[in-house]
Amino acid sequence: MMVGEVAVLRAIQLATSDELDALAAVYTHVSSVETMVVIGAACAATLFAAGWRWRAAAPFGFLLTLPIEMAAKMLVAQPQVDPEYVRRAGNYILLWMGTAYSYPSSHASRAAFLACLVWVALVSFGPLRGRHWLAGAIAAALAVTLGLTRVYLGYHWPSDVVAGWALGLLSFGAVAWAMSRWQRFSVSLSHILARRGGT
Repeated sequence: MMVGEVAVLRAIQLATSDELDALAAVYTHVSSVETMVVIGAACAATLFAAGWRWRAAAPFGFLLTLPIEMAAKMLVAQPQVDPEYVRRAGNYILLWMGTAYSYPSSHASRAAFLACLVWVALVSFGPLRGRHWLAGAIAAALAVTLGLTRVYLGYHWPSDVVAGWALGLLSFGAVAWAMSRWQRFSVSLSHILARRGGT
C-alpha cells in the first residue's frame, strides 16, 4: 500500500449517500467476469457475422490476465481494505473468489480492456467514426469511473486500481499485437498459396 492511500480512499468516500452506494454497487458489475463474458460473446458474434472470423476471439483477451491477477493476489502482500471502509451496498452478488491480498484490481483490469474495445468500436463505426480524441475521452471515462467504484465501495486501494488499469491496457495491447501478426501471416500465406496455385 502506497503512502496516502487511506487519505485518497477517504476523500473518494466523502460524498456518500444511499443512492450513490446503490448506483456504484450496480455499475461496478459492468466489469465483472460474467458481464464481460456476455459483452465478449456479443462482440465476437458481431465480428464473426461481419466476416472478421479471425478477430472474433479478440474480445475475450481479458481472460489472459486472470492467471496474472490471481498470482499477484497471492504473492504481492497488499493488505485488503479495512472493513470499516466497505460500503454496505457493496455486497458482491455475482461470482466471487476471496484472496489473501488485494493487488491488483481485476475489475479495473477488465474495465481498461473494455474501454479499449469501446474505443475501437467508436472510431470504427457510427457517428464517432474517425474521431479518436472524443472516442478516447468516452472510453477513458468508462475505465476511470468503473475503477473508482472499486475504491468507493471499499473493495480496493487506489494503487490496486491503477495496477489493474495498467494490466488491462497491456492485455489489450498484447491482443492487438497478436491480431496484427496473425493478419500479416494470413496475408503472406494467401500470397504463397496463390503463387503455387498459379504455377
